[in-house]
Amino acid sequence: MIVFKTFMKSVLYKKYVFIGYLLLFTLITVISVNNSPREEEYFKEMPLDIAIVDKSNSPLSNSLIKFLKQTDNISLKDLEFDELREATYLGKYDLSIIIPKDFENLVANKQKSIDLINPAKSVQAALIDIKFKNFFSAASIVLSDDNFDTSVLDTALSKKVDVKLLSTPDKEKNDFDYFFYNFSSFILMSILILVIGNTMIEFGKEELFKRTRISSIGMNSYNLQAYAFQIVTAAIPVILLIIIAKFMKLYYGYEESSIRYILNLIIFAMAVIGMINMVFNIKASTLVMTIMANAMSLGLAFISGIMVGQQHLSPAVLNFSKLFPVYYLVRANTVVMNNESGQLRYLLILMGFSIMYFLIGTLIAKIKSGEFRR
Repeated sequence: MIVFKTFMKSVLYKKYVFIGYLLLFTLITVISVNNSPREEEYFKEMPLDIAIVDKSNSPLSNSLIKFLKQTDNISLKDLEFDELREATYLGKYDLSIIIPKDFENLVANKQKSIDLINPAKSVQAALIDIKFKNFFSAASIVLSDDNFDTSVLDTALSKKVDVKLLSTPDKEKNDFDYFFYNFSSFILMSILILVIGNTMIEFGKEELFKRTRISSIGMNSYNLQAYAFQIVTAAIPVILLIIIAKFMKLYYGYEESSIRYILNLIIFAMAVIGMINMVFNIKASTLVMTIMANAMSLGLAFISGIMVGQQHLSPAVLNFSKLFPVYYLVRANTVVMNNESGQLRYLLILMGFSIMYFLIGTLIAKIKSGEFRR
C-alpha cells in the first residue's frame, strides 16, 4: 500500500482545497436559506372605510352589512346621494354603498340591487366587487319562495379564509434537497478535479512513471492503489457534504434527506473520477486541470440546469449538455424531487459515462506506454 499512502499524503497537503470550497459552499447555502421565506405568508386584506345608507332595512340588507363588517369598517349613514358622494370623493370614506328600499326584490330578480360610489380605483376597493358577487351568489342559494333564509346565509358567510401563498413544508423540504444536492455536485466536481487531478499529475510525470515501471511494484498493483486513492479521496467531500446537509436540516427543522439524492451524488462522483482519468491520460497538465475545475465545471453548471433551471434553457443548450454527466445528475435529482420513477435510468447513464471514460483513459494510457517503450 506504499503507492496509496503516498497519494494520500499528497492529498493532505491539499486539504485547504477541501476546506475552502466546502466553507464557501456552506456559507452560500446558509445565506440562500436565510433569504428564502421560512414562514407561510398570507394575503392580508386591509379594511376599507365604507359608508352605507340602508334604505331597505331588511333581513337581507342586514346580512350584507354583517358580511362586510367582517373585513371592513362600516359606518351607517342617513345621507342623500349627493352628500354621500361628496364625502366619499373628499376622502372621508374609501367607498359608499346605497341599499335601495326594494333590495330583496331586486336581488331575487337578479337585477342591479345597490348603488356604489367607488372613487379609489385601488386593488382593495376593487375587491368589493368580488365580495358582492360572493354575497349575491350565496343569497340566491338560500332563496326559497321569494324569501331569503338569512340565518343560513349569515352562517355560510361568517367563515374567514386565509389564502396561503407559499408551498407546503414537504415541498419546501424537497426544494432544499434538490438545490442542495445539485449545487453539491458542482462543488464536488471542482474539488475532485483539483485534488485528484493535480495529485495524479505530480505522480504521473514521465521520469516518475518510468521509475515505477522498473520498481518492484507491478503496474496492476500501482493502478489498483491509484484507483483506491481516487475512491477514498472522492468519499471525503461526499461524506462532508452529507454531514453539512444533515446539520443544516436539523438546524432549520427540515426532515432527513432522501437516500436517493445521496445515491445520485455517489454515482456522479464515480463519473467525475472517470472523467479525470481520461483527461489525465490525454493531457497531464496542471493548467488543464485548473481550467476544468473552474471554467468547465462552472460552465456545465450553467448549461446543465444547476445555476439555471433546465426548463429555462434552449433545446440547443440542453442537447449539448447531454454530452456530459452533470445533465443526467440534475435529471435524476428532479425525478427524486417530484417523487417520480425513472431514477435508475439516469443512474445507469451516469455509470455508463464512468465506464466510457475509464475505457478511453485506459486505451490512451496503453498507447502512451507503448510510446515510452519505443
